[in-house]
Amino acid sequence: MKKFYTVLVLLLVLTGGYYGFWRYQLSDDVTRVEATIEHHNAEFRKHNRWVTLKADSVSPAGFPFASRVHVKRPTMTFVWGEETYGVSLPWAELSLRDSASGTYDVTYSPTAEAVYAKSGQAPEEYSVTPKETLKVLLRAQGDSRQCSPFPGGARCARVGVTDPLITYAVQVPESLTITMELNGKSKDAQFKMIPLNMPIFMPIPPEMDHPLELFIGMLREALVFQK
Repeated sequence: MKKFYTVLVLLLVLTGGYYGFWRYQLSDDVTRVEATIEHHNAEFRKHNRWVTLKADSVSPAGFPFASRVHVKRPTMTFVWGEETYGVSLPWAELSLRDSASGTYDVTYSPTAEAVYAKSGQAPEEYSVTPKETLKVLLRAQGDSRQCSPFPGGARCARVGVTDPLITYAVQVPESLTITMELNGKSKDAQFKMIPLNMPIFMPIPPEMDHPLELFIGMLREALVFQK
């Protein structure tokens, strides 16, 4: 029995030590994601001080077999007078793909949540579910014109380990179908796209008030105004 307890204690100590090392390895990635949220919140508010980007928490995830950064409920809101527009994901996770360019693969909740609220009225709470999964990349280096992966293209210096993520790339399918829901009512919308399979990085835009207002407006048109 004493030998069993000795082995158990040793196992717990080794597990605790590995957990500490695992968290240490992810500490720069967690700091980078936190810095990214702060950076873009400041950029959005420079354009329109009523836009806010936040997350409930940023933490390491995947122990002991994977190393990911878990972002709980990333949320963007825009307040205009008596109206509030908001969109959020229950969760998103980032996995480091390339440390030199600070590139991350992004996975996320299959359903997004959106809200429209007006003073004195009950809020309209929507859910939006795409049928196709969009592959998303974020990176700390500049866009594809500044930092090209192709022969003869411009090269960028290696990024700092905590530099914020400032560009994105999306793998675009031929068509995108989303299911929109509000109070038990649902409607599908299909968008024809120009397919794009190679990652072309573009700057994350600083202006998000109009895109957010347009997105919520589309949901309201589909589920509130159309009969």
